[in-house]
Formats: sequence, C-alpha cells, structure tokens
Amino acid sequence: QKYEPCSGYVQFMFIDLCPQSFYGLYDWWGIPKKGLQAILESNAPVGVFAKHKDHLDSLYIVNDTDGALGECELTWIITETLNGELVEKGSVKAEVPADSRVMVKTFEKEYGKGKKWNLTLILSDNSGKCMAKNTYQEKVTMIDRPMYVDKIMAYADTPFVKILTGVRRCGKSTILKMIMDKLRKEKGAPVEQIVSYRFDSMEYEDMTAKQMYTELKSKISKEGKTYFFLDEMQEINGWEKVVNSLAADYDVDLYVTGSNSRMMSSEISTYLTGRYVAFRIYTLSFWEYLTFKKLYAPVGDYRAELANYIRLGGFPAVHLQEYSQDEVYTIVRDIYNSTIFSDVVKRNQIRKLDQLERVVKYTFNNVGNTFSAKSISDYLKAERRSLDNETVYSYLEKLEKAYLLHRCSRYDLQGKEILKTQENFYLADTSLRYSVLGYNDDTVAS
Repeated sequence: QKYEPCSGYVQFMFIDLCPQSFYGLYDWWGIPKKGLQAILESNAPVGVFAKHKDHLDSLYIVNDTDGALGECELTWIITETLNGELVEKGSVKAEVPADSRVMVKTFEKEYGKGKKWNLTLILSDNSGKCMAKNTYQEKVTMIDRPMYVDKIMAYADTPFVKILTGVRRCGKSTILKMIMDKLRKEKGAPVEQIVSYRFDSMEYEDMTAKQMYTELKSKISKEGKTYFFLDEMQEINGWEKVVNSLAADYDVDLYVTGSNSRMMSSEISTYLTGRYVAFRIYTLSFWEYLTFKKLYAPVGDYRAELANYIRLGGFPAVHLQEYSQDEVYTIVRDIYNSTIFSDVVKRNQIRKLDQLERVVKYTFNNVGNTFSAKSISDYLKAERRSLDNETVYSYLEKLEKAYLLHRCSRYDLQGKEILKTQENFYLADTSLRYSVLGYNDDTVAS
C-alpha cells in the first residue's frame, strides 16, 4: 500500500462480448452516466481521505503526481446523518510535495461513537480552485412508516401540494426520503427528475422567495414531471407564493414540510386554497416503537415495553440504536431547546425568557389536567411572579404553534359550546416532560 492508510482500490465488472458492460458508464446514445464520474474521481491522482474505523481519526492529502502541489487548503464539514445539523467545520493549510501523503488533521472527539455522521472533504489550491473532493456517508436504515407514507402516496402525481407538519425531529424528512424511494421504485420516476432541498441549511439562510423561485425553476425537467421535495420551507418568507406559482405554471409534484404552524397560516389559505392537502406527522406510535426496536434489540413483554415507551418517548432518533435513559433525555432536551429557541423565542421575539420557562414547566407538570390561564397566573403570583392572563394565553398559543403542545378544549354538554377558560394540554411526546422536569415513577402515575 503505497500511501497507507489512504490507498486501496478494487474495480470489478462483468466482462461480456456484447456491449452491455459499456452501459455502466454511458447510456445507449453514448451520454456519460454517474458511474463514469465515480470512476474518474476514484482514479484521480490527487485525493483527500479520512482514516476511520470505529471513529473518525485523521485526515490526509495524497499527491500521486511527480510535481509538488505547493500550499493547499483542506476544508472538512461534519454533519449528523439523521438531521443534517452541522457538527463541525474547519480548514487547515499544508505544503504537499510530489509523490507524497500528508497527514493534516487529527481529531480528539470520537465522531462515529454514539452518533452517526457524514464527512465532506474539499481540497483547494491558493486561488481557491477545488482540486479534490471526497465524502463519507454513514447510512441509516430507513424504517417504513406506512401509516403516513401510504396516505401521502395516494396523492402522488396529483395537482395537490402535499404539506407535512409536526414537531421537530418527528420524522418528516425521513418520510420524504421514503416517498422519493417509492417514486423511483414503484412509479419509475427518473432520478434526475426528483429534486430535494433542505431550507434550514446555512446555504439558504439569506435566500429570498424570488431567489427560491429562480433556483427551483432552473431544476424543472423539460421531459416529464418534476418532483420537488422541499424540507423546512417555513424558513423562507413568502414560500407559499413560490409553491403556488410552480404548481400553477409547471408540470410539478410538490412535497413540503415545516416544523411550526406558520406552515398552516392564513397566507396558505390565500395562495393555495383548494390546492393542498395537509398531513400531521407525530412521533412514533407504540406499534412503530416496537418495529424500530426489533432492528437492534429483542422485544420483551408488551407491558414492560409499554412502560419503556412511556418513559423514553417516541422520537425516532432515540430508537435507532440502544441508548441509556440519560442519553435519550439529552437528545430530547436538545430537540426541546432548539424548538423553544427557533420556533418560539426567536420567531416571536420573546424577551422575558424566565416567564416563558415558568409557563412551560407549569404546563408540562400539569399535562392532562384541566386548567386555565388564570390558574397559571394565580400560581405565578403565589411565586411572586406577576403575569397577566393574556400573556399566559399568548405563551400557550406559541407553544402550540411550535407543535410542542396539543390543545384539547373542554366541551360543555349543556350549552354545546367550547369553554375557553378550562382546557387540557398534551405534549407532542412524553419524553419532553421527563427531559425538562426529570423522571421518576410518580410522574408517570400522575
């Protein structure tokens, strides 16, 4: 191995006297396919590589030419496989001699232990021109959720915009991937006509609705229907106008997700009236929890499993492998914190965070109990914290719009009217309560 640990290349193909073996790289008309690009990249004389086995260890630059590359810059980007969130991004400069292998970076953190990650490496010269690129993707098995996928697929190839909403990390993005897979396998949709975007990426942070429209319009296929999968669309102001224009003017099939009820605001009613169907996505049901667990551990007695399900909740991310209770609540607390910050505090410009936190804790502690904004206000006054009823209602409404809470209004059997003063609230997932307030057996009993 000349450049150990970076070398190692195996090429395997079936040799056939007929020209079919040629079609792995070119199609019938001699147009290059993706396989050709893969062969060219894997045989390139300059490359960037990562040493990893159980975890990410170090990064290398390989120069298999007889000329020095001079000073180069290697950039690495590490993201979580499950949600695409940025974990680390950095760069380093190094001199790369002729016919050499240069180790340029070692990692102290053991990426790959406990979480699944993707790594992108980009090597640039002094002018910023890309010389080599490499990606490492840790695949996660997608576990089918037919309760949602089958309902949504019933509207495939129809003029309706499919809108998926639900609390963060409930599985909306994965359901989109399942639908993409079904479109390819069951409906024969060409890969190049399936286009996906994640608009919570830093890449689109300052994108306007007009820029989005131009970008998506450029991806529309000239031959046949184009399938657009647009994740976390609420990050772009005016997205509903873009979707309406695309649906009205082009042969497209649109699938959209969002993590707060701004997705179902009055703007949608204005621009997409009669043109959309909405699907509310929840965390795993008990049956789905059992389906997930079967892949990494034996399923025990159903009563014991139900107790575990109530204790650990149903966020898909915590049921892809075996986690301890503390690890589960750490993951869920991160989901809670990102939701509170992005979808409640930041979006609504809330300044009195201590008031919001007290309302959250009161509500979480009284899940399933009937209470009113006045009872919360009275409780806070007893704690020497003044908060009027309208502010409490406003906070509850914002938590509901972030899909952290579900409201259940009390029904007056005599007057047949909804009583606004006495309502029940339920959490999007039981683990949210325990991750914020802590867990003990008495909290489950209550």
